[in-house]
Amino acid sequence: MPFYGEGKGGNMETKSIALLSNAARMLAEVKTIDDAKQLMDMAAAAKVYAQKHKLGKEAVEYAQEIERAAFIKLGEILADMEKNKGGNPELQPLNHDEELRQPVLKDLGISYNLSSESQAIASLPEYEKEKFKKGKTSKKKVVSEVRKKKQEQKRQEIAEQNKNKSIPENIKLIHGDFYTTNMLDNSIDLILTDPPYPAEFLPLWDKLGEFANRVLKPSGYLVAYSGQLHLNEVFASLNKHLLYYWTFALIHSGNHQLIMPRNIFCGWKPLLVFQKAPFKKLENKLDDVIQGSGREKDLHNWAQAEGELDYIIQNFTLPGEIILDPFAGSGTTLIAALKNKRKAIGIEIDETNVNIIKGRISDVEQRV
Repeated sequence: MPFYGEGKGGNMETKSIALLSNAARMLAEVKTIDDAKQLMDMAAAAKVYAQKHKLGKEAVEYAQEIERAAFIKLGEILADMEKNKGGNPELQPLNHDEELRQPVLKDLGISYNLSSESQAIASLPEYEKEKFKKGKTSKKKVVSEVRKKKQEQKRQEIAEQNKNKSIPENIKLIHGDFYTTNMLDNSIDLILTDPPYPAEFLPLWDKLGEFANRVLKPSGYLVAYSGQLHLNEVFASLNKHLLYYWTFALIHSGNHQLIMPRNIFCGWKPLLVFQKAPFKKLENKLDDVIQGSGREKDLHNWAQAEGELDYIIQNFTLPGEIILDPFAGSGTTLIAALKNKRKAIGIEIDETNVNIIKGRISDVEQRV
């Protein structure tokens, strides 16, 4: 695609003016990945030029709109490649015959993030694309929303496929609210769970402490993941009902998460250990630092990794004992219990999650 202002003697001023004057035509001429990338670069430069030379707010916003429109064009082109060639460009295997090899992102000069984000926005309805082009919503917000919708769609499909599957007798799955579930007093050896962390869920910790004090066997343990931001309130709630035993540190693998309200990059997560009276010391000597095995968020936003649960299960229970997870989520605790030959009860308030758990447990049962 020939762009105005290119060639001998072309400079940033002529390119910027050409872009601002001929943007609609240039957009229509975008046919390839290189065309889209070139127009994105030119629009970004034109925006800087317009700002530097004080061409006015309208010129700056127009250059930004062209940059975003070219970004969408890039996503549309990449999406068409996937449809026509049977898969995502970055996943195509290398073929020994170079002429037959499908292009991968590296060949195209495209990063994974650029490919993923541009395709996400290109998949939006037209009115949403217009909002993005006009700068009424940010790229980060739009991409996040698209990914959440796709994740939820995937969850619903998986739940529908698995809703009629059966689970083994040593696993009990309850759809409901843990606080109102009819559980036998003094019947559970270990509660192992990951309650939600945001402030609006803090009242659940008081209910969890009360519930644990009722259903745990004497000297039984509650082990709960927690965030750090509201840790003081979590401790206060649990201390009303249980004895504090210890805090384990789960070290995050991969990038650390920025906790925005504190400007802290968080590299670990507390695993709070509380005990129902009377106090009883653990039989084994344990290290209180656990190396995380990575998050598993495909099916639930708060899911934890299965591998790190083995350490807790093996050191806080014996084979055949009962583990309860009152916030079962996608069922990771139940699966870890099954693999470690423990009985397990999961309580989950979301019916979609309940059906997802059925499928996951059924798959694991066939392999155990």
